[in-house]
Amino acid sequence: MSSFFLDRTGGEEPEEDDWVLTLFIAGRSPNSQRALQNLREIIAQHLPGRCSVQVVDILDDPLVAIARDILVAPTLVRLSPLPEVKITGSLSDRQKVLVALGLVEAER
Repeated sequence: MSSFFLDRTGGEEPEEDDWVLTLFIAGRSPNSQRALQNLREIIAQHLPGRCSVQVVDILDDPLVAIARDILVAPTLVRLSPLPEVKITGSLSDRQKVLVALGLVEAER
């Protein structure tokens, strides 16, 4: 299992108002790599300095995926703020991802 922190110095523990995300990927598959890149861009634009991300490769650590009921990779899980949200796919449809995460309002 690997972790990285974006816009956080020294791998600090997340603060109460920070966002906590976990991205489940399947090795270096194209969709997993796209999801990782898209997530980095979303965080840089919408959550700079307020987000910690853990990346779990389900090929290396399948038990974590099973314990979290992850059936498809890539899957992004928003752990905080609550409620928990799961988004599957490469995160390429930026508007849908932002709405699902609660970062923007849905267009009517």
